[in-house]
Amino acid sequence: MSASRGREQVTIYTDDKVALRHAVTRYRQAMNASDLTSTETQPERRNYDKLTDHINRVRTEAQRFAAQQLERFRRWMASHEQHYAR
Repeated sequence: MSASRGREQVTIYTDDKVALRHAVTRYRQAMNASDLTSTETQPERRNYDKLTDHINRVRTEAQRFAAQQLERFRRWMASHEQHYAR
């Protein structure tokens, strides 16, 4: 079977009219990309996304903590600079 591309009408060429008529009248629900993925993989993807979000939050918090500690150490060194300069 082949079909021409048309906006308002289409021309279909086939060598089996009965099979074409059967295929056209058969009901099939339209599918989208989500329907094509396994329902078992969807929860895995959600878990992966949750874990990634958690890792990003932990990384951000660790960077903030490290910056605070570094600044605290710098202030301490500045206040004790004269003591260690002797």
